Amino acid sequence: MLRPSVLLYVALFGAGVVAVRPVDAQSQRSDALIQLGRDARRRGQDDVALDLFRRAWTQDHLPEARAQMALAEQALGDWVDADAYLREAMEATTDHWVTENRAVLDESLRTIETHLGQIEVRGGVPGAEVLLNGNAIATLPMAVPVRAPVGHFPMQVRAAGHRSVTLDVDVRPGELTRESVELVPVAAAPVVAAPVAVTPLATPTPTMARPTSSAASHATVATSPRTAPAPITHEGDSTASQGSSLQHTLGITGLIAGGVLAVGGVIATVVRNSNANSFNGALCNVQDPNPSSTCSGYQSTVNTTGALAVASYVGGGVLAGLGAVLLLTAPSHRRESASATQRGWTVVGGPGQVGLGLRANY
Repeated sequence: MLRPSVLLYVALFGAGVVAVRPVDAQSQRSDALIQLGRDARRRGQDDVALDLFRRAWTQDHLPEARAQMALAEQALGDWVDADAYLREAMEATTDHWVTENRAVLDESLRTIETHLGQIEVRGGVPGAEVLLNGNAIATLPMAVPVRAPVGHFPMQVRAAGHRSVTLDVDVRPGELTRESVELVPVAAAPVVAAPVAVTPLATPTPTMARPTSSAASHATVATSPRTAPAPITHEGDSTASQGSSLQHTLGITGLIAGGVLAVGGVIATVVRNSNANSFNGALCNVQDPNPSSTCSGYQSTVNTTGALAVASYVGGGVLAGLGAVLLLTAPSHRRESASATQRGWTVVGGPGQVGLGLRANY
């Protein structure tokens, strides 16, 4: 006995052959595409068949092409599109192919409906987008509930300027799932005032009053104590100090890098020796023109790790030598500081009995 699905398959494909409609060049192209789609479905290539049926539908919008798209979507498990396409095709009540296959199409529609439920979302804001399992299904407000596949899915409602809402929904066959949501506006970011630049006031320069009496030569002038200016150092001393610090850093870096390369060389040597022992233990021959894959793998690893070991030893020695030279030739920080102190000069001023005295150290 044939199963219902097989009977549906035979009935649809058989009815497609005997359907009668006016023939023209465009209809012939559509018929050819539909026939190719049927052949693809017989081979189990439902996705290829769906593409062929879509091309036939685009050419002259035959209800048969739309119905065949629905059946291909049903085979692929896309129940929402299968339901929409099949209902659209069955609205063509005057189409001969649809009339001839009405009973089979009704049975297919009942099968599709067992895999669908309905979702209705209330609340939100106008224009909010509703996504089920990452796919957009509606825009708020909903005029009618939308069809959705049966299952447990995440549903998200989002709108510009509002915080999105995500919740889990269960869609059951033939049942309506209703959810209410509230979208909260996103608070506007606070406005931060730009900093105001403040210009410090100039400090007035103190002046000394000139004596007006004849005893000016015996008067004592009171002056505020002065702070000796900081020693002025040459810019070349700072540059030399920075150069010394950089040379020390480069020297230490060279020693560390040389040590790392040397350790890499040791590891490469150990790996090479291990693979060489395996090569010899497997009775491999270097001069064998057709070595086995195992021998070839050992030999390739020996050659590669040997080259890496040599390169690591040479590179590590060069970097370590350069680092040692840089450390040995770098000037000492203590000697540099002492030299900078001797080359500096200061100006010291202070009030005298009659005038000002200057003193300089070289």
